[in-house]
Amino acid sequence: MAKLTGQTIASSYDQLLIVNDADGISSSLQAVESADTGGSVSALQISTVAACIDNPTASSATQGGKLVLQSDDGDVMASGHRLGVIEFSGAEDTSSTITVGARIEALCDATWSGTENGADLVFYTTDADATQSEGMRLTADAGTLFSKAVTTGVDDTGVDVRVYSATASEGLHYDASEDELGLLLTTKLKFHDIGGGEEIYASANGHLEVNSGTTLDITAPTVDINASTAVTIDAASTKIEGAGQCEFYRTSSATNSTSNVVNIRHVSDGDMADDFGTGVAFSATDSGATTVLGQMRFIRDGDDNEGRFVVLGRTNGAETVLDIPASGAFSIGSGLQFQEVAHQTTGIANDSFHTAFTASTGEDGWWIVYCTMEDASGADTRAIFYAYSTSSGNTRDSHNEIDSRMGRQWSGNNFQIKHTEGSTRTIQFSAYRFHTG
Repeated sequence: MAKLTGQTIASSYDQLLIVNDADGISSSLQAVESADTGGSVSALQISTVAACIDNPTASSATQGGKLVLQSDDGDVMASGHRLGVIEFSGAEDTSSTITVGARIEALCDATWSGTENGADLVFYTTDADATQSEGMRLTADAGTLFSKAVTTGVDDTGVDVRVYSATASEGLHYDASEDELGLLLTTKLKFHDIGGGEEIYASANGHLEVNSGTTLDITAPTVDINASTAVTIDAASTKIEGAGQCEFYRTSSATNSTSNVVNIRHVSDGDMADDFGTGVAFSATDSGATTVLGQMRFIRDGDDNEGRFVVLGRTNGAETVLDIPASGAFSIGSGLQFQEVAHQTTGIANDSFHTAFTASTGEDGWWIVYCTMEDASGADTRAIFYAYSTSSGNTRDSHNEIDSRMGRQWSGNNFQIKHTEGSTRTIQFSAYRFHTG
């Protein structure tokens, strides 16, 4: 009151503040104003239970009640210094011991200057025995930091959550009514780091991609892959490994037909030639070393729609043990130990020789020719001819078994057969060679 010293009451009215109520401060808000008649009315309104800041100026984007918390000790604000604080407190006992239950404060995040005025707005709550801790911070760069658990909505009601992206219509959307969390459009779910190769995303509508920069592991007691159309594995090499057996099966309601269970295909960008095809290798690993035991191959043989079946075994699974070409004249055994050299059904005139097979010049070996023929009475008759060649093809002989109406002879390198049943007869015969070396 020193500034009123020496003044009369009348001359000091403008320096006195009053509430305009005969009973003074009441439970209703009253403006604090100058005591002089016609004095100015302040923005502050008070009552016995509340205080209000009122701005009577026409409302706009820049108007409204304003509360200023200011720190000015004549020095520069430093990083971590508090600009102002609002505390929420109450009595914790009947002795009017006041305890803060929550507070909001503004802290400088750097030393202030003419070009730096950053500050964080920090929210604290009190738990247990007057222990305050930070719950949320609005940072100077407009970020939000939550220091405790974040819950949206309430159980059995829920709320939608939308996180927008820098790309239009992308981002994250939780739809509470659908119980669905969506990564919209091509938004990626990343693992390990942002920008890395480990990700799950939809590259297009109906197309989901799972990518990994190095390795993708799927570990479970049972892994089911259910596809209504096809399962495609595109890799430089594919390995299926397990302690038990590997099964491939195809379900079908058919009981009298055969369907491919596995289709093994070799794809070439060029025009395939003979010996191009596909195969399966059978190998075993012992003490870290893998050895090929055998192979099965189907390869082109003469034409694109004709195939040759080859089985390899013995040493390192590299020797041919079965060879069935497109002609059907098969060979069995390493080094062609058993080989079909001819298979034919043909009409042969009476007592006329027909070449069954031709041996190579200088070739030694044993041959069996098995023939069937319908005789004049309509009954089947059979004959087996044994032929051999020794001394580099210089000694050749044969003999007949079962039916003498069928004959045979060597004519040079040609082994020939005939019949003496009268008219021309249809004879079916197969010739097999046994390798002697």
